Amino acid sequence: IVLIIVFFFSCSTNYAQQKEKPYSKDLIKVEERLREGNFPEALGMLDAITTNYPDASDVFYAKALLFGQVGNLDNALLNAEIAYRQDPSLVYANYLIELNKSKKDWPKVIDILSTMREHYPTITGLSRDLLTTMGSTGNLEGALKIYEEEKDKGLHSDTLDVALSDVYFHTTKIKEGIALLEPWRGKSSLSNVYGRLAYGYLEDGKTKTAIAVLEQG
Repeated sequence: IVLIIVFFFSCSTNYAQQKEKPYSKDLIKVEERLREGNFPEALGMLDAITTNYPDASDVFYAKALLFGQVGNLDNALLNAEIAYRQDPSLVYANYLIELNKSKKDWPKVIDILSTMREHYPTITGLSRDLLTTMGSTGNLEGALKIYEEEKDKGLHSDTLDVALSDVYFHTTKIKEGIALLEPWRGKSSLSNVYGRLAYGYLEDGKTKTAIAVLEQG
């Protein structure tokens, strides 16, 4: 992740220079400290930037990344939330979601995913993530609602069915999960279809069928 952070700063520096941000030179110095592995000084410099420029969402995001790197999840979450409030982009939202997953704050994860899904209705990954999160927290009704909405939008796919099958298997609805995936057998090239379907058959006590499914996939 150190390389990712340095890469982020390189991109941010170039972007800041293009947009003539007043703190672009400061970001160059921060990048230098990161390349040296001097995280405390880099964080101190970032604190100074956000004090002088409280609307610098990219810098708050950078602070969140650094705090996450050193294991300070509370401060990572705090800065990621500020960045997301200022600019609800997919990049900021995804990191905020991951942080909340680490804290097991599922209501917050669901809230962010629901909001982002409204902003980006054609990005099916958001819907799948929302569906599985709802299912893993016992909200099968909510997961099924998301599933039907995706189908109504013409976004039905093998990956969507895999996501719902995970929910079924998590809630011990083994036969429902098998019935959902079986039509994809021999038609889908997605390995997860066969892995999940084999799992379902194993749980249903049909070992030979599970092996045949795995061999087919």
